[in-house]
Order: sequence, then C-alpha cells, then structure tokens
Amino acid sequence: MAAQASRNGERVTCTILAVGDTSPPAENPRSIFQHVRQDLAQGDIRFCQAERVFSSRGHYHPPSLAPHSRRDPKCAEAYKWAGFDVVSTAGNHSGDWGFEGVIDTVDTFEKLGIRSIGSGRDIRQARKPAIFERNGVTVGFLGYASVILPQYWATENQAGVAPLRVNTFYEPYEYQPGCPARIVTIPFAEDMEAMERGIAQLRKEVDCVVVSHHWGVHGVPKPLAQYQITVARAAVQAGADVVLGHHTHCLQGIEVLNSGARPAVVFYSLGNFAMPTNPRGKHLCAPMAIHTYRDAFYRELEPGHKPEIFTKFWLEAGIAKLDVSSDGLERVSFIPTAAESLETGQARRLTRQHKKFRSVLMHLQWATEGLPCAAPLKAAGDEIEIYQREGRAPEVSAQNKKPATQRKRGRPAAGERV
Repeated sequence: MAAQASRNGERVTCTILAVGDTSPPAENPRSIFQHVRQDLAQGDIRFCQAERVFSSRGHYHPPSLAPHSRRDPKCAEAYKWAGFDVVSTAGNHSGDWGFEGVIDTVDTFEKLGIRSIGSGRDIRQARKPAIFERNGVTVGFLGYASVILPQYWATENQAGVAPLRVNTFYEPYEYQPGCPARIVTIPFAEDMEAMERGIAQLRKEVDCVVVSHHWGVHGVPKPLAQYQITVARAAVQAGADVVLGHHTHCLQGIEVLNSGARPAVVFYSLGNFAMPTNPRGKHLCAPMAIHTYRDAFYRELEPGHKPEIFTKFWLEAGIAKLDVSSDGLERVSFIPTAAESLETGQARRLTRQHKKFRSVLMHLQWATEGLPCAAPLKAAGDEIEIYQREGRAPEVSAQNKKPATQRKRGRPAAGERV
C-alpha cells in the first residue's frame, strides 16, 4: 500500500466520484453527460455502471427482453469524454449479445483507456480488480452481479460476468392459503467465498477497496432483498471500505458499518445517473414476458389509489463522493442529481435551493430508515453528509482540476496501476 500522503502535516485525500446506471443514446451519446461533465471533473477517480453492450457482433438472446441493449462501440467514447476512469460491465444485460458482446465491451473500454470490472473473457478476468493511484493513495475496484441469466455466468472457459448467485425461497407469513410470503434469499456459498478471497487479497494491495454490485429488485426502493444485507456485510468483513450498488433504477438506503477500526459505507443503490427510457414503454418481467412490473411489484391499496409505476423514482439519483486517504474513508457525502426527462435522461446537479434536492434527501432518509446500521443523513451545503472521520483535519485538495478531456490517458497493460 502507498505511504501516508500528507501536506504540512495534514492528510491529503483522493476523491472518488461514483454514480449508478448509465446508458448513452445511439444518437449524440455525449449529450447524456453534458450537464455534469464539469462536476465529474472535480474527482480524481470516476466510476459508473455501464448498462449497455458495446459491440457490432453477436446474436441477441431473447429471454433478456432487451433488444435495445446493444450500442455501436463508438458510443462508448462518451464515457471518456465525461472523464470516467473505471466502469462496471457486470449487469443483467451483459450477455444479451453473446460471448462476443461481452468481450467487445471490455475491449472497447480498454482501447479508450478506461478500466472495466465484473466481466471478461473468462472468470479470472471477470474477477480481476482495477487498481489506481492518485495523490499517493491507492484504490482498487472489484465488480460482481447477482441479477443475471445463467447463460451470462463467466466460467474458466467462457466469457461472461463475475456471478454472485442467490437462491430464493418463499415462506408464507401465515398458514392461510394465498397468504403473502416472506422472501428468503441465500447467496451461493462458493460465490461468497470467491468474493471474500478477492476482497481480502485486494485489501493487502491498496489503501481503499471499492466493491461494485449489480443487485436488488428493480423499481423497489425498500425493503431491500435479504441477500443484499448479507453480501454487504460479508464484503465489509473481508475488507471492503465501500460497496456501490446498482441495477434497481431507483435510490435505495445507505448504511455506515464499523469493521474494527475502519468504517465502511454501503450504498445499496445509486439509482439512475444518466439513463433515458421510453415513458410509453411496457416493462415486462423476464424471461417469459407474461407479467408486467406493475403486476409483480405494485398494488392498488384502496379505491382511487394509483399504484407506484416503475418510472416513479427513475429521474432522481446522485453522485457518491468519497474522500479517502491511506487510512481509509475520511468523508463520504452524496451529491443529488436529477434527469431532465425520461426521454433524454440527462443528469443535472441539484443545488440545495432546488425543490428536488429536498425530494432526494427525503427519499434517501425514508429508504434508509429501519436499516440495521442506517446512515445519519443530513444536508450540508449542496451535498448530503453521510460520514466524516472524527477529528478529521480540514480537507486538503490535491485534485487535478483540469477538464476531463485534458487528462492524459494511456492504454494500461494487464495488471498495471493507472
């Protein structure tokens, strides 16, 4: 690990900016990030979840119900333009266009000088970390996915996603037939062990470990799926400082966990950062396409009550801001954002004066309430404060403030720190 970075006795930090689901449009892909590019430029390392396959090859896999999930590789240039350094390519659409699509997506980002995590030519590459050094602080990223069709699992000889598979069981709350059931989700032991080994090994190599996970139930802010809490705690016990969740297309709660002397923060879902959608589209449950999301996840509670729809929480999200040093987390906050419309999905940063700032804050407080280690969320300027190390010295910024396009990027060699 790097030696303690300091300036005049004060701790120098590296700032990680992390966002959730992203999907550049086929036409004018840069437009999706045009209003937040300068905000992202304030970070030393930028992370996001890439929801699309970037390839011109492969054959569509119909059970995914997402023929729109492929983009021309040229569209991925928008991520470089926006300044992203590392992306998770582990998701429920990663294998929609076969093994070729998985491989081409990883190669596309590599050619752009952007590291990818969570998928690869085989399970070894899919579980390989991306390691960075900024301001004398080293940071490592690992990626996994639980929401994936079996055909998308990476193996020793097959391209795909680093899986963290989960068994699901249903226990009726009462003895009466037709009674609602408690949903029990139990992660595969072998996948948990592989994740824990990967985190523990990375913990020995870097100052800060960030684990990305594609999980949860889409469109459902709370309650969390049971396995999310189980996996998050296992990741922290193994050495993770931060867990970044995505997939649900809505914000979920936040926890601050203490594992020994090192606190850790879990963002169960960062929501949709820049994710356009068709507001007139009919969302169907995969793979059978028989039931709608409304059938599965929402109910009319009383006459005249309108059930929640999938797009209810689609527009509001934010940027996780992580100030880290050689000692781990120094300060963690959340910068609220909101998309202009479902059609464009273009994110904009919200100031505290904007009415949607309070909407994001109240949603996060509601989603976090009741979690075992619920984060104490409060507004602090134009951010939502989550954690700050006690006795922390005033922040010393060593960030490179140049626009993202002026940052030099080379194509990293295998295993090379960037």
